[in-house]
Amino acid sequence: MRGFMNFVAALLALLAMQQLTGCALQQTTSRAAPESALAEIVAPSIPERFLISGGIGVLQDDEGWHGKMSWQQSQSDFSIKLMGPFGSEQAELRKIASNMELRAPNGQSISGPKLALWEKKMFGESLPVTALPYWLHGYPYPGIKDAMVKGGKGAVKEIRQDGWRVDYSGWRKVGGRSMPEKIVLTKRKVRIKLVVNEYSAS
Repeated sequence: MRGFMNFVAALLALLAMQQLTGCALQQTTSRAAPESALAEIVAPSIPERFLISGGIGVLQDDEGWHGKMSWQQSQSDFSIKLMGPFGSEQAELRKIASNMELRAPNGQSISGPKLALWEKKMFGESLPVTALPYWLHGYPYPGIKDAMVKGGKGAVKEIRQDGWRVDYSGWRKVGGRSMPEKIVLTKRKVRIKLVVNEYSAS
């Protein structure tokens, strides 16, 4: 498994290449969802604001990395902090309105097409950031039709949507809401494992 240090090194190398080539930072992402889709992130089925922290592991073909994750959602905006296994070398992926950027530990950032390339390199796919808030809570994303769901409310076993398979295990009550302890997302040769250690919502 490739370590989290390699994850951060790839980000810093991309930033350095960007400076050497004199490329200007993009302020918007070319794959931002339409406003109608962004608005659908907030619905009665999930809280408008929540915080999830725990572990993350990514496996692509025979290579991968693992570390810690902290996801803070506020309506359609979010901040996802990615850290090494011991909390060091932090990177942050955040979205405000339709703008999304990735910040490295040194404070530099990338967005737009360069961010899309980084996602593909590190995750093998563009992250389904509009659907993930729903998937984290065990619901299909209403902005994408034709979802297949196995299991009942509060005990979903699997969701298949937009080419992704989302598997759940270890459901438990947290603040009156059923939440999974482990979520595994799979698409083609990519496997992303999320372990929920702490959860709060308002």
